Amino acid sequence: MGKLFKFTEWCDQWLKNSGVNTLEPQVTYGSNNSLSSIKIQQFMDPAGKNRLRKSKIDIGIYDQDYKLHVIKD
Repeated sequence: MGKLFKFTEWCDQWLKNSGVNTLEPQVTYGSNNSLSSIKIQQFMDPAGKNRLRKSKIDIGIYDQDYKLHVIKD
């Protein structure tokens, strides 16, 4: 969580609001079928008092042999 983590702010964003956010991957492939880019689009569910929330996720990319490739920014 770290020094800059604000517990009260997190509670207000995540625990005191109803509804869910949906994450949808947007993948772009190069001309040789290689991975060009990955973006994650976040959407709000129409039900509840929802809002977009900050999220932290890990993304795993696998080849045809199910070998995990880690990409670091």
